[in-house]
Amino acid sequence: MGSFSFRQRDWQGKHFFFLSLAVMTASIIFLFAGRHLYNTLKQSEASESFISRLMSGGGFLVQAVNVSETDFGQAAPEPIRQQLKSQLNGFVGANLMSLELADQVEGVLKTPWVRAFSVKRKWPSELRVQIEWERPHFAVFSGEGWVLANQDAKFIANSKALFGLWAELPQIFGLELYLKRDIYSMNRSLKREQRWLRSVLKLLNQLESRLGGEVLRVDIEEDAWRNEAVFRVRWKPSLGTVPIDLRFSESESFDGFESLQYILSDLRAQGQYPKEVSAALKGRWIVQIDEEGGGSWPKASQP
Repeated sequence: MGSFSFRQRDWQGKHFFFLSLAVMTASIIFLFAGRHLYNTLKQSEASESFISRLMSGGGFLVQAVNVSETDFGQAAPEPIRQQLKSQLNGFVGANLMSLELADQVEGVLKTPWVRAFSVKRKWPSELRVQIEWERPHFAVFSGEGWVLANQDAKFIANSKALFGLWAELPQIFGLELYLKRDIYSMNRSLKREQRWLRSVLKLLNQLESRLGGEVLRVDIEEDAWRNEAVFRVRWKPSLGTVPIDLRFSESESFDGFESLQYILSDLRAQGQYPKEVSAALKGRWIVQIDEEGGGSWPKASQP
């Protein structure tokens, strides 16, 4: 009986020892874990404090907007450029990290005068912006003023008058009934008329490269029977005294100007001045001679 009591007390002592050891070990683990968690939180607070101080000091805020522009030839008027620059300068003070650049690009590209636009972050505190302005290639008469269009026949702006370099643009007539809307509506709905303008540009490029001279105006007429446009170009040859009317249909390929060069050369040699020249199929031309003598070629100089 005494031996049993001794063994029981011995087992209880060992049990108490191991239990105490387990409690002490757990306490040590919790102590170190608590200190590690405390240090982590302190470091996090320090990092947040550092970032806050950095941002409040301007490190991640936009401090400058650097704008570069391209294609000034016949680009947007000064008020349009200054308005966009003022809009971009409004980003000064914004958070450089969270600024949604894609949204800014999409918004600026809705401006008809802007052809291309890009913006990039320059760390730590700068936005770099590049703007390519649209360049007008046509002045289309609207009845009350002019509508400027680019080389893709995209309508850019309305203008009451043509001034400066705009006055030198080819002047297009005949679309007055279609240009009584705002710029955005015209670009959405006037696809046929824009196709006509692209054909006019192709025609004028061929005319300039092959024959030179000066284009005074272009009239666009709709041929309802053939369901196409007819272009009448008022053109003054470099060696002629009065303008000549050139007539083309939209379906022409505008590649017969080389043969027209020979025709005009022969007419000049014969002392005949054309009044109207109409393009026919396969590089052929129909020429109406000026019988009234209104136009003439300069006389060849004597050797």
